[in-house]
Amino acid sequence: MPRVDKRYESIELETRNLGAGGRQINVQYKLDNATTWTTLDAVTESPLQTLNFPLGTTGKSLELRLTPALTAVGTTPAELRSFRLKAQLRPDATKLYPLTVYLAGRQQALNGAIGGNPKADLKQLRTWDAAPADLVFGTPDEQDPKSVIAPADLVFGTPDEQDPKSVIFMPGSLKEQEAHNDKTRVAEYYIQFTLAEV
Repeated sequence: MPRVDKRYESIELETRNLGAGGRQINVQYKLDNATTWTTLDAVTESPLQTLNFPLGTTGKSLELRLTPALTAVGTTPAELRSFRLKAQLRPDATKLYPLTVYLAGRQQALNGAIGGNPKADLKQLRTWDAAPADLVFGTPDEQDPKSVIAPADLVFGTPDEQDPKSVIFMPGSLKEQEAHNDKTRVAEYYIQFTLAEV
């Protein structure tokens, strides 16, 4: 994955014949086609020794130079049998959209229509929270982006106003709070959830 940033943590070398007679293997590295080599350390113990990279060692590609060396005269060579590099992928940060919505009946939409079905909308949000679906996240107008949702339609905002964004519903992010409930009115809810851009 040469186009993805990685954090390099450590390298473990499996060797033979190190230590006695000053036998060792010097480890150097270069990140992202750098012009100079950086010395990590020397491996001096067999059969296994781990060297840690400095904190914050990140890059897309890593070159290694492993050089056997002696600090005293001898005839037994240092042997490198294998090595294992430990790194963590660091892809570009995901943009998150935390949303808070108010679900209520008899609300006026942007087109002037009166509607709203809080129980159906909440049921749809719970479905997405349990099994995330791909959604389209648009912006209703330039002054107030990402402010209108239509949960039952899998469309967030109005994608024709600006470029829509492909998002997924982050599972487990749904938080519900009943705002109002009496016998003369439909229950109303404050809802919080998070969408992640994909």
